[in-house]
Parts: sequence; C-alpha cells; structure tokens
Amino acid sequence: FFRRAAFDQHPLSIAAILKESIDYSQGISDALKKQVYESLRHVAQGFLDYPSNQLTPDDPTTLKEIYDNSLILLYRLLFILYAEARNLLPIYDSDLYSEDYSLRSMTQAIARDLDAGRTLRSVGTRLYHYLKELFGYINVGDPPLKISTFNGGLFDPQRHDFLEKYAIGDARLQQAIDMLARTDTNGHTERHFIDYRDLSVRNLGTIYEGLLEYHLETIQAKDGWTIDLLNDKGERKATGSYYTPDFIVKYIVDQTVGPVLQRVVAQAASDKSNVEALLTIKVLDPSMGSGHFLVEATEYIARFLVELNVQPEGVTKEAELVYWKRRVVQSCIYGVDLNPLAVELAKLSLWLSTVAKDRPLSFLDHHLRTGNSLIGTRLADLAVAPNGNGKIKKQEVPRAQLSLFDDEAFRQSMTLAVNLMWLVEDSPAQTVAQVKEQEQLYIEMREKLMGKYGKIANLYTATRYGISIDPTLWKPLVDFSISMDSQSANRRDLMRW
Repeated sequence: FFRRAAFDQHPLSIAAILKESIDYSQGISDALKKQVYESLRHVAQGFLDYPSNQLTPDDPTTLKEIYDNSLILLYRLLFILYAEARNLLPIYDSDLYSEDYSLRSMTQAIARDLDAGRTLRSVGTRLYHYLKELFGYINVGDPPLKISTFNGGLFDPQRHDFLEKYAIGDARLQQAIDMLARTDTNGHTERHFIDYRDLSVRNLGTIYEGLLEYHLETIQAKDGWTIDLLNDKGERKATGSYYTPDFIVKYIVDQTVGPVLQRVVAQAASDKSNVEALLTIKVLDPSMGSGHFLVEATEYIARFLVELNVQPEGVTKEAELVYWKRRVVQSCIYGVDLNPLAVELAKLSLWLSTVAKDRPLSFLDHHLRTGNSLIGTRLADLAVAPNGNGKIKKQEVPRAQLSLFDDEAFRQSMTLAVNLMWLVEDSPAQTVAQVKEQEQLYIEMREKLMGKYGKIANLYTATRYGISIDPTLWKPLVDFSISMDSQSANRRDLMRW
C-alpha cells in the first residue's frame, strides 16, 4: 500500500482515495442534514398525533415542550447510532444485545418493512417501547447484555419525564428512525445504511445545531393538525445560517490555546508538573452552540498531553488519547449558551468525543451552563450597595451597608460552597458512583447555598435594567431577597455557575 507508485497521480493513488473518502463523508453529511430535519418533523408530529397523548395542538407551551423533547429523543438516537458504530455499545460483543435489543437491529427491521412497502400502524407503540427499554439499559447499565452505564443525564427518565409520559405511534417513528439510519446519496439508486464511524463529532454537532433555529407551528387541515418547522422569520428549511468551518475552528484553537500551552510547559520543572499545570488551564466558549470550539480545544489539549509521554497508570497506549480527553473535559472545558437545547447538544458533542468503554459519561452540568454570558454580577460586587443604576460608589455608601462580606453566615456559606466545588472538581470520575457523587455535591451546593445568594446577585444585576434601588435600602432588600424569589432578574436568563 505504501509503495512509491501509491503516491503517483492516478485513480487509485493515496491522494485520490483520500479525496474520495472526504467527498463521501461530505455527501453523507449533506444528505443527513436534510434528513435530520425531516426526522424531527416526524417525531414531533408523532407526539401530537398519538391519541392517548391528548396534547393540545394550538397551545404554544405544548408545542415548545414537544419540540424540546423531540430534539432530546434525536440526541439519544444519535448517541446510540454513534456508540454502536464504534462498538462502545456491545454490537459485536453480545449476540443477545445485537440481535434483540440494539438500535441497529431495529433499523434493519424498519428498512426491510419500508423496502417491502409495509408501513406500521399509527396507533401501535411497539417501536417506542423498544426504545424506552434500550434507553433504560443505557442509563443504568446491564451486565448480562454487556452494556456499560452511560449516565450523564441524557437518558435519565427523571430529567426528561415528557418522554416517559407520552409516546409516538409506530408509523411516524418508523419514518423518523429510517431518516437517521439510511440515505440514498452519492448516486446510489437504493437507500443504504449510514456508517456513523465516518462522521466526525464536530460534523454531527453542526448538523444538529441547525435544528436549534426552528420552532413548531401547527396548521389545521380536514384530517387533523399538521406540524411545520419554521425559523424566526417564518421560513422553512432556511439556509441562511452559517457555522464556522472546521479549518477556521482549528486555526482559532491553534492560535489561542496553543500559545497558552507552550507558556505553561516552559515554566514547569518536570513532565509530571507539566501535566498538573496543563490541567489547570480553563477554556471558555461564552456562546458555545453545539460545542464545536470546545470539542476541538479538548482534542488539541489532549494530543498535547499525549506528546508529553507521561503514561497514565493503568491506561493502555491505545486508550491514552481518550483518557486525556476525559481529563481535559473534566478539568479545563467550560461553556455557556442562552439556548438550553444548545447546552444539551454541546454536552452530547463532548460525550461523543470522550466516550469510552466501561466508563460513565462525564458529569458536565457544572461546566456547561445555560444563561446569558454578557449579564451578571461578580461575588465581590455584592459587598457594596448599588447606587440605583448598577454603578458602585463605595465612598457614598455607609459602612453599615457594606455588611454582606462581614456576615458570618455568608462567609461560612461561601467557604462550604468552595469546598464542595473542590470535591466535585477533584473527583476522578472513573466510576458511576463517583460521577453520581459529583452530581449530588453540585446539586447540594446550588440548592442549599448558591440559591440563596444567587437571589441577591439577581437583585443587584436587575438594577442595571431599569430597577432603581436606594442604597440605604440595600441591606433590607438583601435580607428580603434571601427569603423571596427575585422574579424580575430571573426573566433575563441570568448566568450562574
């Protein structure tokens, strides 16, 4: 294969084969981009149509709920398609899983039915219950099927109770799944299965990110309600969205993250201290979308760590890159986005990039947050009363008002919060129990501690948006806000770590 002739310019040269491979992947991506849109429409229509759901077709809140959960369902299917293609789910290790429980087995059965002209019944839910059973095994693991636990929240029934409560009829779900599993691109006259091994995580993220532009609208017809996907301009399948090309993302990461890594290793005394110092770097994308930049930054830092030749204990050479990717995501990667579904998609992108056999999905709730990264209040600001327009003039504020940091309960709360976050960050997160502990510690910190003082930060931030507060009233309002919700600021989707 690597003889001299292989590098000559002819139809079977390495360059030609590489070009064919790239063109094939691009063709698959372009086709999948269109089909994912149709798949989402089938899923949403399926939830609306299924009689037992009794969902209101012209209620905006209901339509938003259908849309959000339809996307979560597609995220789950994407994860499974990718994991099975790479044998992260036991498609080649367990005949029982492969033949009776896998998504691949379902897609093959669906393909046989559709190719034979057999459409399943719209009132049946056999396919949906098959998927729910598979989701449950993935969420908690199943040793007899050789399924590792892939928790992290994506498959958690408590987080997505809509998917537990409602169902999709077989006819719609049959079409939706086939749209994700097969394509007729690149001149093929028959539909063929997509090999998800050929698609990069960043490419998949970009495909799904395009769905975030839309919302559902319904049109009443003689035979019922029809769902349509429209963007904010009322357009279907808009092509006006542009995402940063992969080569530009790589260049940005190289030019921004690269110099930081070089400076860190230049100051370290040994390879081991290099690793420790590199894992203290923080990379933040304040408007992360599908996590394209964060996935590339993770890959870049992980490869840099591999090149240091510090072999992690108990990790094989083949698994070293994935190990460092997981460590980088746990220690270095942060992101914010206004759209909660974008946050979930960024989590999915990072999970696909770092997923490993026999390892749980990383806990990411404390690193990837929903909110407005341009609006907020620093902890230090809370010690001083605002002057009504959000500006601080310490000399005009009586000493009695500079009391929050002097409050013993506040200091104890913040000390406890910091200690809990250290426990979250220091966890090796190598087992399901350790990841669950991270989640519980973070929930405890936010609910019992940050929730109370977060209301004060909300109140402070609200002064910058038309709410005037007399500085002399700051302390009474602080006391009141601790016991009451500050609803005005919450409407701004304020960002809280």
